[in-house]
Amino acid sequence: MTPLSQIDEEARRVLGRPLGPRMDALRHTLATLCEAHWPAMRGPRPATALARTTWAVPPPLATLFVHAYGVGEPRLAEALGTLRPAQALALVVLTEIERGNAEGARAAYEAMKLFGTPASRDTLVRETLAAPAEHPPEAWLRHAHRPPAWRAIVGLALHTGRWDSPAVLEALRLMAQAQTAPATADASLKPVLELLQALHVNVLQADANGVVLAVHGEPRAPMTRAQLMDMLAEGRQAA
Repeated sequence: MTPLSQIDEEARRVLGRPLGPRMDALRHTLATLCEAHWPAMRGPRPATALARTTWAVPPPLATLFVHAYGVGEPRLAEALGTLRPAQALALVVLTEIERGNAEGARAAYEAMKLFGTPASRDTLVRETLAAPAEHPPEAWLRHAHRPPAWRAIVGLALHTGRWDSPAVLEALRLMAQAQTAPATADASLKPVLELLQALHVNVLQADANGVVLAVHGEPRAPMTRAQLMDMLAEGRQAA
C-alpha cells in the first residue's frame, strides 16, 4: 500500500502550486461542496433496512467529488475556475490527510491518478454515476481460497455496493443485530444472512475500532479498522 508520505508528495506535485491562503480556502470550499452533494447523490430514503444503513453514511470526499463532477454540479465548476479536476482531487487528498483520514486520502489519490487521462477519468465517472451492480449469491462465494471472514466482509461490500469502512461497519453492526434474531430480521437481509450462515461466520461486534467475528463458533482476534480497510481495498480489486 502506498505510504501517505508518498501520496502527499504526489498530490503536491500534481497540484503544481504552493499551498497558501488561496489554496487553503479552495480546499475548504471543495470539501464543503462535496459534503453538501451527498443528499443529491444518495437520493430518497430507501425502504429496506440494509440500504437505509449505508444511505446514512457519506462516502469519501473523492467519491462525492467524482459524482458532482459527473453530473455537472455548477457550484463545483465555478469553484474550480482554471484548476484542472486532477488538481482539485490533489487538494482533496491533502484535505483528507490533514483530517487524519488515510482511507479517504487513498481514495482521492486513486481518483486523482485516474483523472490524469481522459479515458480512465471517464470510466471512473461512469462507474461512480452507475447504480450499484446486482451480484448473485454465487458471486459472493467466489474466492474459495480466501478465509471465511474475508469472503463474508467482501460479500457484504458487494451486496451493499459500498467499499468504504464506515459504511461497511454500519452494515456489519446491522448484521450482528439481525443474527441474534434472524426470524424477525428485515426480509432484505435474508441473502446476507444466508451468506454468513453458509460461511459459518457470526458478527459479534462492529464499531469504530474494528470488527470481531466468530467462525464456526470460535471468536477470532479483533480485526482493526486498518485491517478492515486493507481487506476492503483488496476485495474491491478482486471483485
